[in-house]
Amino acid sequence: MKTENVSFESEGQKIAGILHLPDKKRPSCVIASHGLLSSKESEKFIVIGERLSQEEIAVLRFDFRGCGESEGKIEEDTITRRIADLGAAIEFMRSYPGLGKKRGLLGSSLGGYLSLMQASGNQGIRATVIWATPLHLDDLGSRKTEEE
Repeated sequence: MKTENVSFESEGQKIAGILHLPDKKRPSCVIASHGLLSSKESEKFIVIGERLSQEEIAVLRFDFRGCGESEGKIEEDTITRRIADLGAAIEFMRSYPGLGKKRGLLGSSLGGYLSLMQASGNQGIRATVIWATPLHLDDLGSRKTEEE
């Protein structure tokens, strides 16, 4: 098993990632999406990448734009941009040489919400695992009070 620093583009900006590659030929793969202010360097995603690659599953953990090592500004972050970033990650894994055709998504918190959104419109996703995922996103942005 090995890891590889990778990058790909989303809407013209560089997205940084780490790919965990098992020794198996044509492994299934999982794309891991972090939460709102987290990154690919989250301890749980590092452990997941290591563990799943031991189980012969490739894992891509990446930083959304404005997070970690990816380009962009967190102040410009939107759900639409994050969905585009996750879509770019899926396309990157689809075109990466030597990977199998079975792909799944794994997401925590906002990353879980985004994984559900992507999986609902992408027939190439065979499994989705989420945890601590919000039911709605009302509390993520500023809300107007009745006095405004």
